[in-house]
Amino acid sequence: MVTPTELHVIPAAEAADLALITYRQLDHWARQGWVEPSLQAGSGRGGRRLYSVDDVLRLAALRHFAKAGWPVKDLGSQLPHTDVAGATWLVAGTESGLVSVDDVDELHELFTNEERFTVYDLRPLRARITGPAETTVSPADTDAVPLRRLA
Repeated sequence: MVTPTELHVIPAAEAADLALITYRQLDHWARQGWVEPSLQAGSGRGGRRLYSVDDVLRLAALRHFAKAGWPVKDLGSQLPHTDVAGATWLVAGTESGLVSVDDVDELHELFTNEERFTVYDLRPLRARITGPAETTVSPADTDAVPLRRLA
């Protein structure tokens, strides 16, 4: 689960860019209550709205489902109640509505029970925002010779 740190505080304009939507679309979806900034609401004129990583994932997923032909109004109202923090995929289905999934078997089961579905993979955008996973160095690696750039 990604925790909000200073590196993951995302201003509204950047959130819109990351989710591949316009600032106007972001503003509309926030006013509808579908994806509101969870870190700072930015009320009043000149108020600064700050979004979390999960907020941006929700924005991008809503865009993805809208492009796939799903009714934004229906999915938008379900989105605030959908947990994306630990999810790998979001699935929009004719029977299940909007569901967060982190298990391949659960994903497969959804596929067999749905007449129509669309999947949004959260991993690429999450990695783009949070950066690569931290790596640990084992004691055996400390004697390695660093690579040098050849001229």
